[in-house]
Amino acid sequence: HVDAPLRLRTLPALRRARRVLAEQVAAYRPDVIHAHMFGAMLVLQGARVGKTPVIQTVHGNLPWFSPRGTRSWMQYAVTRRFARRIARITVAISESVRRQTQTALGLSAQRLRTVPNFVEPLPAVLASGRTRERAAEVPRIGFVGRLQLRLKGLDVAVAALARLPHARMTVLGDGPDRPAFERLVREHGLEERVEMRGMRRDVYAQLRDMDLLWVPSRAEGFGLVAAEAALMGLPVIASNVGGLSEVVRDGETGRLIPSGDPRALAEATQALLADPATYRRLSATGIAHAEATFTRERAADEYLALYAELAGIAT
Repeated sequence: HVDAPLRLRTLPALRRARRVLAEQVAAYRPDVIHAHMFGAMLVLQGARVGKTPVIQTVHGNLPWFSPRGTRSWMQYAVTRRFARRIARITVAISESVRRQTQTALGLSAQRLRTVPNFVEPLPAVLASGRTRERAAEVPRIGFVGRLQLRLKGLDVAVAALARLPHARMTVLGDGPDRPAFERLVREHGLEERVEMRGMRRDVYAQLRDMDLLWVPSRAEGFGLVAAEAALMGLPVIASNVGGLSEVVRDGETGRLIPSGDPRALAEATQALLADPATYRRLSATGIAHAEATFTRERAADEYLALYAELAGIAT
């Protein structure tokens, strides 16, 4: 693993980054280069790395995968060229992202793989007693993520909470739409029932204090917090979009609802909170599914197999 201070805000900085990478590759002589994010694509497209095979991971449903998206044609062109001419294999974090990548970038199925994300292991102090029996009389619903009103479905969450007069909501995270979200909370008269905890590092400990997690996103490449909640035995109600439909198994580890539908979110929440047997089953099944599927060891083994495949191609 090579770290370098690569700040790509100017053309001279990009040139320096490419030079640093070429020097590191010459000194380290890696069998494979693994690229993440758009900055890595920019650097690698001009760096002299010889015939070292490159693999890249696509981490989400990025709008600039489409030339009609919110970013420039340049970014789309760079991404498409990198995936087609430089990266031998492109890895997606979910089947949803893999399908989008194949369609948007025109890649063959042979050059695409899916390696689901993993969650960090639980601290030992939180590892026991995770199966939930039933929600509290005043249920605490959680939201964890970047505060982007429409993308993350926070407007849907507020409207759904207004339909649940006995529930409270805990919000972890921050983001550009926090003022708009807080204004929406006030407009619905929910100030006393919404607690803003900001950015937290102890996410697992925070999840332990919740009765239910909402993930009402309108788009989601994977939905890492849904996997983290499952590992903590916390039932999840999520939008049936993107990678969320792979992380949350409807009726087995949580519930999936139509995106953008506050009524469906509120009704699914009411039904689950009123059914302790189903609540406990989803909690227990979620733990088992997360422990079997979203582990660091599983992801490492799959990536190591891909590295070995690429190194074999190179020789």
